[in-house]
Amino acid sequence: MNAPATTRRNAATARKHRAWPFTAGPAILVVLPLLGMSLKSDERLHLFQQVYFTDVNLFGIGRYVEERLVNFLNIGNFRPIGRFTEVLVHGVVFEAAEATGLTPHVLVGVVRVAVVALLAVLAAKMVQALARSAGVDADRSLVGLYPLAMGAVIVANGIIGGLAQFPHTFIGAVVLILAATLAIIRDRDLHPRPMRKREYASMALFGAVLVMFYDVAYLAPLVAGAFLIARVAVARVALRAALATAAVRRWAAFSAGFAAVFIPVRIDIARRCARDACYTASDLSISPEAFETALPRLATGLPPVGWDYNADLARLFAVDAGLADLATNAVLAVMLAGIVAMAVAAAARGWRSDRAGTAETAATAATAGTAATDAAATTATPPRNAHVRLAIALAGLGAFMAILSASLAGLSASMQQRNLPMGEAWREAQLAQLAWSLIIAGGLAALDLAARSEGARRALRAAVAAVLAVGLMFTFLANWRFAEVDRRDPTAAVTSLIAVSTIHLDNSETGDTIRCLLINGYVQVTPEKVWITGWRLRNDLDRFMGERHGLPYCYPSTVDNP
Repeated sequence: MNAPATTRRNAATARKHRAWPFTAGPAILVVLPLLGMSLKSDERLHLFQQVYFTDVNLFGIGRYVEERLVNFLNIGNFRPIGRFTEVLVHGVVFEAAEATGLTPHVLVGVVRVAVVALLAVLAAKMVQALARSAGVDADRSLVGLYPLAMGAVIVANGIIGGLAQFPHTFIGAVVLILAATLAIIRDRDLHPRPMRKREYASMALFGAVLVMFYDVAYLAPLVAGAFLIARVAVARVALRAALATAAVRRWAAFSAGFAAVFIPVRIDIARRCARDACYTASDLSISPEAFETALPRLATGLPPVGWDYNADLARLFAVDAGLADLATNAVLAVMLAGIVAMAVAAAARGWRSDRAGTAETAATAATAGTAATDAAATTATPPRNAHVRLAIALAGLGAFMAILSASLAGLSASMQQRNLPMGEAWREAQLAQLAWSLIIAGGLAALDLAARSEGARRALRAAVAAVLAVGLMFTFLANWRFAEVDRRDPTAAVTSLIAVSTIHLDNSETGDTIRCLLINGYVQVTPEKVWITGWRLRNDLDRFMGERHGLPYCYPSTVDNP
């Protein structure tokens, strides 16, 4: 390798490292209002249960998961690795809360922000990989504005989605899908090369792990396969040459490992569920209702649908938090100013000379496919058909993933019974949002065709960045409204106060009185027959406090309640 090529590669690597804050920044900014969201649904119970039963050590967590494995299989649920991760995260959250004085639900919010940031970075890497295969410099293309589009789709539109509860599991499953996809189909794997046995074994093991994490991760082989097809198609690799690549063999090994666990587990679950009723959220139901349920789910990840859903919710709780608040809310104004700054930075990233664009494209495309390399070597501005291929690949991949996520929701017996309104999130929501972000990215690649000169390209980039910034603002405001609604909901408010009382502990009689008032308030606002009913939380809190601090949450202890 000659010195100039090495210098160009080092410069490209340095630019990538500097781009990380911009890549994750828009997504982080729009979820910051959700930092203080109350614990939702089962997470209210699980946090205290799991800390009590495991004492937050790896052996205790392993024993906790192993002891419950058969019980969960009996109700159609097989997520040992996902459950281990959940318990570990909850344990770390609570011990961090005790160490810092921050409350558990706020630290779960920190986890939420972290997994969203990781999702945004991995999604951007997928887009950049497709651009490299097409021979398009993503930074100089409108596709370079993708992080703004990704941030704009992350709307917290419902309390049963990953942005409201179990983010490490629900969003984590989507992160694992993307991580697997990028690990299987790397640039250097798009060429024929020998593979060692340990490489096959690692791919097969990765596939097996995803089966044991969470149901949404079942879509990983299909998403990875679609990404592989998109990359070889956009690079115009012939079918025979594509089948000879290492990427195809890595995908086959991954899928084989996945199937080796998935097939026997699902057969065993079907046998068990034939005898007794299963957990409906994991139970598959192939019926006419499946299509009726799936069809509206296609729009779940579309930002305007989420904005409208949250606007209705805000009206119900008399929450404003709109553009008029900019004059009176300093924090809101600063956040929106940050969005404007990110949009300006995104537009400025593409304002480089043709020579700089050519150098980077040539350096980064060297291993991304023959067509990409040829395009980079020929001209600073890739041929128009390169943008067409990239637009089709991005939009096609996004549409396929949207159909997959909608189908997953449609086949759920629980979803068929819930009949959720259009726009309300479920467990597949972040996969649907990712899908729509890719469709938007396809539209950005198509818009590149409208620029005929360097000046037109810069003007178009600025205009598109402004439009995406407006979308980012609407998403930020929608999430702000959602968080404000959460703070005004009686059940959510008392749940957060209970979480505070487990960290800021008052051992006096006054402290006990306050804790009793809180748990009695929770009992009053929670229906008696739901899983998260008041007496169950009271028992979990009494056990937890007795183990952790040697006193009941509320005297006298009720841990002997049925």
